[in-house]
Amino acid sequence: MKKPPLRQLILYPFLSLCIVDSPYTVCVTQIRIEEKMLVDGMMDENYSSHTSLADLHYARAIGEIPEMESSKAMATFIAKEYSPGDSIADIGCSSGHYLRSIKNALAKDEIDYTGVEFHELLFSRAKSAWKNDKNANFRQGSIFDIPAKDKEFDITFCSNLLMHVPTIVKPIEELIRITKRVVLIRTYIGTKSFKIQEVKNNSFWPNTEIRPENEFDDEGNPKLFEYENIWGREYFESTVNRYAPNSKIEFTVDDMWDASAIDETAETGNLPNATKTLNGWQIFDYVLLPYHFVVIRL
Repeated sequence: MKKPPLRQLILYPFLSLCIVDSPYTVCVTQIRIEEKMLVDGMMDENYSSHTSLADLHYARAIGEIPEMESSKAMATFIAKEYSPGDSIADIGCSSGHYLRSIKNALAKDEIDYTGVEFHELLFSRAKSAWKNDKNANFRQGSIFDIPAKDKEFDITFCSNLLMHVPTIVKPIEELIRITKRVVLIRTYIGTKSFKIQEVKNNSFWPNTEIRPENEFDDEGNPKLFEYENIWGREYFESTVNRYAPNSKIEFTVDDMWDASAIDETAETGNLPNATKTLNGWQIFDYVLLPYHFVVIRL
């Protein structure tokens, strides 16, 4: 197998999770990792084996439990941009739960929808949830290399993903590439950027053998972490303008959520690191989450 260069190793395919010291150690000076080993070794300790998240999103997709607050809000934005016959792409679709909200918002059952998900567990749940919907299609792939043609979709949306990647440059380029008219994004946007890593260990994260006393190597690098990045508005806007210089960009604070619904999910959703609320903010442990919707009209 051809070994990807360092840049691809660091970015491929959706690195919400990075391992520094493991059987698949990434070394700046000497890379001896095959692509499949990197993907399997890293992803299996995060979303590829995160059954509680997959189950929660699947239950939302099939209507067994209420819709997610962010999926209802995103569906409201989609409804404002939607015209009959539009094709919609959902990048990072998880178990397909956003489609339920879109159907409800549009009061329409037949929607030309394509979900793209990297992780096999989530991808298989999405296909199962919508197996009887002939208009719902699913593709397995990465936001760094979306399996879609140029300008294939009228509307593309990406929710709760861009805070978890190490860079937004290639993802934004890809989202713009596949879209004809409107890109909708939900992520953390601030007045300035912060690169944040949630360091994981087995005291709270069920999918790793890393103990708290070993969560960093001797150089101070976390062995297992997930990004929770906040992107500065000016940086985000300039990145969009690199690939769509004539686009119109709108930022809107996400205040379209019910705190009681979010806190109930935190209590009952069986998630090891659930979002909660505090004094009008959504929070992640010690971090205030500045959720925004970004509308990019091409």
